[in-house]
Amino acid sequence: MDYSRVDAGFEIAPTTYCQARCYACQRCESNWSGKVRADLKLTHMEHTLFESIVNQIANTYPTNNISHIRLCGESGDPMMHPEIEQFITTVLSRYTRVGIQTNGGLRKPEWYAKIGELYKNRVTIIFGIDGTDHDTNWKYREGVDWNRAMDNMISFNTAGGTCVWQFIIFPWNIHQIDEAMKIARETNIDLRFIVNGKDGPGVIDDETRDQVMQKIADLGYIVL
Repeated sequence: MDYSRVDAGFEIAPTTYCQARCYACQRCESNWSGKVRADLKLTHMEHTLFESIVNQIANTYPTNNISHIRLCGESGDPMMHPEIEQFITTVLSRYTRVGIQTNGGLRKPEWYAKIGELYKNRVTIIFGIDGTDHDTNWKYREGVDWNRAMDNMISFNTAGGTCVWQFIIFPWNIHQIDEAMKIARETNIDLRFIVNGKDGPGVIDDETRDQVMQKIADLGYIVL
């Protein structure tokens, strides 16, 4: 393979710990209950292992084409890791950018402001917040403090970090799309939408999904 033509990033899941109980998450049972799987081993990746993986990737693929490494929330929230700042530093020692996925409800606004001020656009944080109030967000992001998540996101963005607000659309939050756009405009945050297409609670029928996606696209927003 000609890796000189690759322009992509790698994802690393640094932890299986999370305070949320999102029913469609891989860490939860497949019956949509939001109950954490009994066979899930709760663990934090050791920093030495993480550093070894980052170095292996950097030594294998040209760093000018592999643009970033993302700390993903596949089975946990990266912000739960006690060494998350060291992980950020490790990635940025080999790459120009690092991405982090989070539900936003962990840590405090001061921490996010510090990271934003220190690294600016070298750190991108993707905040998964699916509503414009606590009760609506809780319907999927059970266990997440919406007010804390919003404060954290706004603090990071205001401090100069690269911020993405990722909003999954469910039947119960469709009416909040316009309000989310308003908040994003007022705070100058990059808002992007995902239309829930999975089975189980919260699935949107095809006709409604097409209508919503068209509306969002017409208003100039990104649908992932």
